[in-house]
Amino acid sequence: MAMLFRPKSFPRRYKNLAEKIKQDKARLDMICNVYRGIWTGVLHVFVVDESIINEWHLEKEALRPILRGKDIGPFRYKWAGKWVIYTQQKDFEKKFPNVIKYLEQFRVILERRSAV
Repeated sequence: MAMLFRPKSFPRRYKNLAEKIKQDKARLDMICNVYRGIWTGVLHVFVVDESIINEWHLEKEALRPILRGKDIGPFRYKWAGKWVIYTQQKDFEKKFPNVIKYLEQFRVILERRSAV
């Protein structure tokens, strides 16, 4: 594995973390092939920004920050302020009524998509 950083150049408080990363032998590419990230079938429905969150009063507990491919570069990322609606939670409809109202406007689109 190529060394992406030199622990000796890190401040002392980061040295332990750098060593742990260096020693970890299990890498994602060793256990699976990543071809695609999140697949919703209708990304424009499930990925929202602050304007939609505020307009619909979406419950933050139903949202997760998301990085898209264009947000990631070599050795860096820049979060674009996008959130994905995470529906795989217990009692989703009861806990997040505003998210349900938001999704209702896309009912026809959501029903036509392939099973996800």
